[in-house]
Amino acid sequence: MIMKNRIAGKLLVFLLILLLSASAGLEAFAESYTASTMRLLHYEGSVEIEDASGKPRFVMENVRFSSGEAMLTGENSTASVGLDDNKILTMDQDSRVEFFKQNNAMKLTLTKGAILLDVQKKLDENETLDIQTSTMSVGIRGTIVYLSEQADEKAPDNIVTTLGVLEGTAQVTYQDASNTTQSLPVPAGFEISIAKAADAGANGDASLIDPPAATRLKDDIVPEFVQKC
Repeated sequence: MIMKNRIAGKLLVFLLILLLSASAGLEAFAESYTASTMRLLHYEGSVEIEDASGKPRFVMENVRFSSGEAMLTGENSTASVGLDDNKILTMDQDSRVEFFKQNNAMKLTLTKGAILLDVQKKLDENETLDIQTSTMSVGIRGTIVYLSEQADEKAPDNIVTTLGVLEGTAQVTYQDASNTTQSLPVPAGFEISIAKAADAGANGDASLIDPPAATRLKDDIVPEFVQKC
């Protein structure tokens, strides 16, 4: 009888150790998963998520998606994405953004359309967040900015990227007409636009405005979807 009790006791201890190990493993996995994924907070209209291979994924509010995936909004559609607890990205209609995240480095690539990024807490020194377009790279620290990549109304074959800073300061890096890398801080209350010829290469002759001039923001030039946010 005593031997049976000892065996039962050892089995109980063994089971408890297994349960604690499994719980710790699941917790670590959950923390890792949360840290490396983004979440769709809300959407209206038609929204798609593409996995890293370009295949469509299931879409619903609060669904999580990982680095290398992309999100698209259709006509008359919007989406809000939680990059983490302190960063919210809002996508306008007919927009596409690719998401990349590794450790403390995050990059968003805007391939078309317009976005609003609200970084509510200034980034740590070892943390980076950049927005890439066909004409510029925007370094973010603790700001509210909007960014659009659209056809030029005066010359539809050309692409115009526009950055507006509502709070904080954004650091813009771009290639000028002589293919030289330039860097320019854009403070709150200002907007900057860089145009690219349709037949320009990815790195050459990208800028049609040399240097691009920052202009003060006015209510009539702030995109309508930004004013609604």
